[in-house]
Amino acid sequence: MDKPIVLIVDDEKSARDGLVRALRRDYRVFAAENATSALEMLRSHPIDVLLSDVRMPGMDGITLMQRALAHNPELICIILTAYGDVEMAVQAMKKGAADFMIKPINLDKLEFTLDRVLAAKKIELENRQLRVQLD
Repeated sequence: MDKPIVLIVDDEKSARDGLVRALRRDYRVFAAENATSALEMLRSHPIDVLLSDVRMPGMDGITLMQRALAHNPELICIILTAYGDVEMAVQAMKKGAADFMIKPINLDKLEFTLDRVLAAKKIELENRQLRVQLD
């Protein structure tokens, strides 16, 4: 099976590069420094998971997530922030985020979260296919 494709969006180069290094063994990883570049990648690659920082110059991560989900409702979105609070997390989840993580990112927790959300997506797709077969 092909590796899932993850797009990391963060305007901080060190954070972006660190996540790329941490994830590239188990995932195909793309990286973008802003939402505009991320939207271009989302249009041109079959991205499975969007990992996006919230606070970035120009478009913020929540708006990026909403635009990305409008283009691909199957996309899994995980929001990352150093400035998180409960209200921001609730808003992100209401708008479609699968999870919300506070920086600095605990890599074990991130990998567990990725495994969990990708497994849930796989089960959902299999259930949908079974329903179609039964109809």
